[in-house]
Amino acid sequence: MNILIASGTYPPEIGGMATFVKSLAQVLTKKGERVSVVAYGKNNDEEKNPFLIRLVSRRGGILARYIRYFFAVKKSAEQADFIFAQDLASSGLPAALVSRLTGKKLILRLGGDFLWEKMVQKGQTQAIFREYYKRPKSIIEKIYLTIFRFVLGQSSYVIFNNTLLQSVYKEVFSNEVKKSAIIYNPVIKHGSKQVKKEGNIVYAGRFLKLKNLETLIRVFAEIDTSKKLILAGEGPEEEKLKRLTKVLRIGHRVEFLPRMSQAEVMEILAESQLLVLPSLTDFNPNIVMEALAVTAVVVSRETGLPDEIKSVIKQFDPTNKEALKELMIELLDEQKNADYREKLSQIKFDLSWEDAAQMHLEIFGKIL
Repeated sequence: MNILIASGTYPPEIGGMATFVKSLAQVLTKKGERVSVVAYGKNNDEEKNPFLIRLVSRRGGILARYIRYFFAVKKSAEQADFIFAQDLASSGLPAALVSRLTGKKLILRLGGDFLWEKMVQKGQTQAIFREYYKRPKSIIEKIYLTIFRFVLGQSSYVIFNNTLLQSVYKEVFSNEVKKSAIIYNPVIKHGSKQVKKEGNIVYAGRFLKLKNLETLIRVFAEIDTSKKLILAGEGPEEEKLKRLTKVLRIGHRVEFLPRMSQAEVMEILAESQLLVLPSLTDFNPNIVMEALAVTAVVVSRETGLPDEIKSVIKQFDPTNKEALKELMIELLDEQKNADYREKLSQIKFDLSWEDAAQMHLEIFGKIL
């Protein structure tokens, strides 16, 4: 096959999409497939790879950016059997237009919802994802939904990386999402380590409104414990969160750490008592699957995690502070924490990059 991957980002830029595209492209190339990638980025970010990469500058306004991306995809699509786009907007819209113009088939891979995330960050909604699409929409939101319907309608197949997004989209976009499947993100296994008694409570990820970190900080302030709350990452809400810890007079109990490598995050988790992910919705939190072997984990019930994990892991309503508080207090107890970790260690969920690549190839073969 000759596969064109259209992406909104690519390493060295960080993020799940960038990591996924590079890793999948590498594995597919090893399997003998011809792969090329079009993504936004700087030309001096290009690195040596066994496949062609075209990086499109983000300079200028959104229209100029999309036009450059459209022509880059159109050029690369000349030799491709189909286009594999990674979202509905930044790569999906130009790819869908190329598909309509050239007749090249389009396959989508979706792992999040751009519109809901955008509205939460702008403060225009505090709804969890599954409730957001049930509410009235503004003119701007309706324009985005029209674009989404066009892109989805142009696609031959939609691959989701979680059950939550698939279930909502099959309901909201029932006329457009005709063929779909779920391929979870590959899981990187880490060896099990003993929790140290001085282990703290940890959150690792982006500091965004949808991550619901204000609730986590307020709940922590109400818990009488010698443990610290470690917040590792970066994002637009960082300064606001730091001010909140001062207002609540717990600045000495909360430590902010900068964004770090995956290996560094795993070291912190291995020494922790508890990983808490309080997001309003977290479609497929990779860190959960990676952390299960090294620490206790509690998550918002609004996730698209595999059933094998959701049936065991402790979950809470992200809009209910008392529910989160009860879980945190419970798992600060050493014996209850140890018992829970033993249950988590029994979870069996394995998916290698080779497995994921093969599952993609089987779907690609169906549409050719």
